[in-house]
Amino acid sequence: MPGYYPDYGEAALRRRLDRFLHTADAARAWLAPAEPPLPLPPPLWPPPVFADYDTAVDWSESEQPGFAGLVQAASSAGLDQQAWQLAETLWQVWPPSAADADWLRIGQLGLAAAEREGDTDGRIRLLMSLGTAYRSANRLDEGLRSLAQALELCRSSDNRLDEAHALNLVGLLHLRARRLDSAAACFGSALSTFREAGADRWAAVVLSNVASTRLNAGPAAEAAEAVRLALDAYQELDDRRGEGNALRLAAALHIELGELDEAEACVREAMRIALALRDHALEAYWLITLGDVQRATVTYGDALISYQRSAALHRRLGDRSREALAWRGAGLTYEALDRPAEAAAFHRRAAAVHAELGDAWEQAVELDHLGAALHPRDPETARSHWSQALVCLTPFTDPRADALRARIEQRPARDG
Repeated sequence: MPGYYPDYGEAALRRRLDRFLHTADAARAWLAPAEPPLPLPPPLWPPPVFADYDTAVDWSESEQPGFAGLVQAASSAGLDQQAWQLAETLWQVWPPSAADADWLRIGQLGLAAAEREGDTDGRIRLLMSLGTAYRSANRLDEGLRSLAQALELCRSSDNRLDEAHALNLVGLLHLRARRLDSAAACFGSALSTFREAGADRWAAVVLSNVASTRLNAGPAAEAAEAVRLALDAYQELDDRRGEGNALRLAAALHIELGELDEAEACVREAMRIALALRDHALEAYWLITLGDVQRATVTYGDALISYQRSAALHRRLGDRSREALAWRGAGLTYEALDRPAEAAAFHRRAAAVHAELGDAWEQAVELDHLGAALHPRDPETARSHWSQALVCLTPFTDPRADALRARIEQRPARDG
């Protein structure tokens, strides 16, 4: 196994793990400064000092191939405390260009070590990190199971702040599955706890998630205040990552309101932030919004480039759901170019992925677009896709879902 050290004696392995763990913690101060540091034992020798964010990222990217081997070595040697601490710290310094799903094996090893060690704090941390990584991999049921265990441990140990963190993560899983009422309830509870504790940075995180929930539910104008509050909070905290996400939300809001100059300014600044952070997941997701702005401003060639880059990044990161969202953007662009066959091909691929992932909402949206692309040439097949979309919409009762349902029911092919 690459990165595994079978010839190390236990003392040598302890020294190597100690050095690596403290080096990773020094990188964490740059890559995840908002995350609470682990209470590590004093280092055997002074860890290196990273001059800036980029040098920390360089270290993380160059060392990543050995991450899993080190955690496996610690686990196999019975060094459970070091194994779980290393697994959790490596999550915090996971390279921003790498797929979160690739950390899952490390996280599972770390959780098993924390369980053997009987360390409740370690179990809570790793269960929450696993929940986040499962969400990135579109493994939502496994993510919810991990977070349910974390919540149980938080409540049994009266750990209210970690409970709020776990509730926020549960809310994100509900948001991804479009269970918007459940998401809003989780975010509301987490926000109250963070505000009571004076945890301003985490309150800003939850505010951003509240804004995203309201924007998903619609109408767009009702999300405006939450988006503004989130953006103001992140700017006051000088949190560039969070600011970029709030700017992406603001751009989506401005598109819906027809404020295209404002939308372009917001998304371009968000893209500058993603590129500066060298974060491919952020870049990939925010490229979809950039493509949406470019499509709205009739710069179709640029929009197709943005969607193509987004799809390629999401494919490498293993996020099939968001890769399909990029295909949707390409399909809508080809519709605008009056190239319905190419539009239908993209919508068909995207609908198949959403169906496979069990995402009824995104499947309904895609089937509506597919029907529109096919209708001029094949109204019967278009009618079939629209009927299927209405079935997919059955569980959803939010304003945006009601508007989509009404639009499909008024489609010309629905008349028979």
